[in-house]
Amino acid sequence: MNRSTRIVFFLSASVLAILLALPLFTPLWPLLSQARPMLLAPMIGQTEPCHTRAPLPPEHNIDPAFTQCTSEQGSAAAVIESTLQHLGPRLSHNGRYELGYTLNVPLLKFWTQHNGQWALDRPAIARMVKTIEQSDRRLILYFFSTHFSSFAPIEPVLAADPANVAVTQNGPLGMGQHYGMDVYPWSVARTDNSLTRARTDVIQAFVGALCQHPSPEVRRRIEGITLLGEVHHLFPDFEAGMGFGGPYLITDYSAHSIEQF
Repeated sequence: MNRSTRIVFFLSASVLAILLALPLFTPLWPLLSQARPMLLAPMIGQTEPCHTRAPLPPEHNIDPAFTQCTSEQGSAAAVIESTLQHLGPRLSHNGRYELGYTLNVPLLKFWTQHNGQWALDRPAIARMVKTIEQSDRRLILYFFSTHFSSFAPIEPVLAADPANVAVTQNGPLGMGQHYGMDVYPWSVARTDNSLTRARTDVIQAFVGALCQHPSPEVRRRIEGITLLGEVHHLFPDFEAGMGFGGPYLITDYSAHSIEQF
């Protein structure tokens, strides 16, 4: 077989292989030709009153989206929609980007006290689920619980438990302040403490409420779940900078950490 014949044979075989393979790829053409637009998911602030029924800030008392969201059947959907409408169209003109949102779920905020006992605020969790139900946009769920305070009433209680607090060579770390926000020195050295249980119980309750929702379409709106946040080991006055001018005190030197080491 000369060179020209080999080339013709190779090209013919290649074309035949492509034709034979076409039926296998035909079902994929719609997916390949109609890729979903990239989701842009900004976090919408000030939705907490809609879920926990916290008092409205004065500037929100005249906003219908806020005044209606605290009703029995209300949710933060109208607040989210009115906010996103000011940012841009739901779908970009070229079809490449879709505007959704990130729903912040501050885990420790969903604990409430009744008759001296702490219990999950299940009505507030239900209203969070209703927000997803009443907003038809795609979203990212953000289970938020870092060392930055969410101003949850249970935080000081958890901070009083030594098992929840990071410890240096000189003893337990104290509270910090960063841009006016309290910084709790939560320990990342153990997960068998009351802090972890408090976080886990809320996540399980929230996921359980979503799974029990009768509409699969509501669950399909959730494009992702994130636990992102700063959980690095803390050190004294860490919020003032990352340098050290004195002895290097780094966590964790708790009895639990020493035992595990």
